[in-house]
Amino acid sequence: GAGGELDVKRIGCAWLAASVHKWLLGPYGAALVYADSELCLHAPPLEHHDRNREGADDVECLAMTPSGYPTDFYPGARRFDGGGRPSYIVMPMLRVSLELIHRLGVAQISAALYECTSRIASRAAALGFKVPVLHAACIVGLTPAPWMPTAEQLVRRLGELPRPVLVADRFGTIRVSPYLYNTDADLDALIDGLDTILRESAARGGSSLPRLLSSPSPSVCPSRRKPTPRKGPPRSRSRL
Repeated sequence: GAGGELDVKRIGCAWLAASVHKWLLGPYGAALVYADSELCLHAPPLEHHDRNREGADDVECLAMTPSGYPTDFYPGARRFDGGGRPSYIVMPMLRVSLELIHRLGVAQISAALYECTSRIASRAAALGFKVPVLHAACIVGLTPAPWMPTAEQLVRRLGELPRPVLVADRFGTIRVSPYLYNTDADLDALIDGLDTILRESAARGGSSLPRLLSSPSPSVCPSRRKPTPRKGPPRSRSRL
C-alpha cells in the first residue's frame, strides 16, 4: 500500500504474500496471498483439510454418509487457504481497509509518504544524522553521528519527551515510517525532539554540537521551542 504499485502480470509474478496491518490499514490476524492462475489449476495445496474442499461446508456432506467429505479443492486461490475459518470480524474490517486503499490510490499514497520521509531525511541531515540518498517512500533510516547518543538511547528518550514520539531502533539506526494518519505536527515533534535530546546531551558534556546546530536555519527546523512538561491526563503521542 505504501511502497508503490506492483503489476503482478507485468513482472510475471507466481506468488505474492502481504501482511495486511499498517500499510494496508487492516487488522492483525490475516494475510493476503496472490497465486498465478496457472498455479491455481495445478499446484498442490500445502494444507489438506475440509475448509479448502469444494462443498465441504454443505450440511448434507458428513463423514458418516456414504459420500463422505468431497475431495475436490475449491477453484482459484481459495484452494491454498490455510489455518482456521476466516474471522467474521476481521474479514469485513479488512475489506473496508482495502476499499479505502483502492479509493485513495497506491500511487497517491506513495507520493504523499515520500514527501514526508524526504522532509524527515532533509531535516535530520541538518541535525547531523547520516541519511541514505535513496530510500523507500514509506521508510527512512536515521543513523546517529559518532558524537551523538546511540540510536537505542535516542529512541528511548524520544518516548520520554513531554510529547512522546514512537519510532524504532534497528541495528544502530532509527527507523522512521510515517503513514497517512501522521500529521505535520508529528513530523515536527520528531525533529524537534531529536534536536532537544542532542542539546541536552551536549549540555551534560556528552558531546560537542557541530556548528550547524549553533545557528539553525528557520527553513530547516522552524520550531525551536523547548517543550515543557505538563501535568494531567495522558499526553498525545506521535507514532512514526
